[in-house]
Amino acid sequence: MRVIRSIERKLVKHGNSVHVSLPMSELRDFNLDVGDQVSIITTDEGLLIQPIRKIEVPSHLNISPDFFKEMDEIIKEHDGTFKGLVDR
Repeated sequence: MRVIRSIERKLVKHGNSVHVSLPMSELRDFNLDVGDQVSIITTDEGLLIQPIRKIEVPSHLNISPDFFKEMDEIIKEHDGTFKGLVDR
């Protein structure tokens, strides 16, 4: 994994959770705002935080927004199987 830049942040307890703050400059660089969702991925080198980009579906395709939610659940449920197929 190639490192472009590295910043150090402190873990802060907030109620029953632990938070990590992100500098506004990082949020701007990745077009993120308060309330946006991110994905936290565990890698062999540590944690990777990525923005979750919502797919904009043209209205003329008539695809239900629930379709993507259901597909995400199917992918999560069968993740091991999909990874096994990739390794073949």
